[in-house]
Amino acid sequence: MYTPNAFPPLNFCGPNLNPPPNNPPPSTLCPFILIGDNVNFTATASGGTPPYSFSWNFGDGQTGIGQVAFHTFTSPGSYTVRVNVTDSLSQANSMTHPAVVHTWPLTGYGWVVHWNITENDGINIWNVTYNGVRVINDVRLVGIQVVYPDNLCGGFDSSPFGAYYDEPGPPAYPPTEQQVKVDGTIFYENSTDPLNLWFQIRAEYRIGGYLYQETFRFYPTGRWDTEQKIGRYGCAFDHIYEPHWRFNLATGNDTRNFMSTYTPTGSWQDLTW
Repeated sequence: MYTPNAFPPLNFCGPNLNPPPNNPPPSTLCPFILIGDNVNFTATASGGTPPYSFSWNFGDGQTGIGQVAFHTFTSPGSYTVRVNVTDSLSQANSMTHPAVVHTWPLTGYGWVVHWNITENDGINIWNVTYNGVRVINDVRLVGIQVVYPDNLCGGFDSSPFGAYYDEPGPPAYPPTEQQVKVDGTIFYENSTDPLNLWFQIRAEYRIGGYLYQETFRFYPTGRWDTEQKIGRYGCAFDHIYEPHWRFNLATGNDTRNFMSTYTPTGSWQDLTW
């Protein structure tokens, strides 16, 4: 008898769907699968008598063969993927793995939110409409300026304040923002408070040495928010974080041309543009 080892392994998916922002990205989450993704399923086997043959049932009525199988889900939902392995003596074994497939674009409360993963700017949202009117052309977090007052943690560059600029890419672990999707640290979430309804997309903003998250949140009233959460290790002295968001808004909607930012004093300040 032998045991097939499918990728992702059975213990790859875990229940932790809301990790605190100061915790490392969990390694036990499922890959974040969208409809239309070309998903790579790979299985290995040990024991028995090789060679082995592999067959797949993807749980949506479609099947495949081979040690490596690619499959595209066309509808969102939860699926059970089964791989069957048979050796040359017709001994067989199988294992299952859950696959959660998410919708795209993200919709709710009159919103239609297109989004994708960029190489250096994390998640960006684009061509976003509210009740059929375009509100957002493109919004993204292009980087984070980190400043150490008085340079107490050592010089990081020629700046007298020990400032440096963070954006996804090397030396992150692994070095591409696309890996965030593979690792499953992207989340669709909804408010459970009937007096404060919203939905959001939240994702790790992968920078080596820091634990950043970015959030895009949408409300039934047409309001929308961006948010950055920060966890860190290393130097214990004060850090000053300056997130550099880039907003390209569709300003033709005259009824909603206002913007505000949350200030360090704990109040909202209206911006003029």
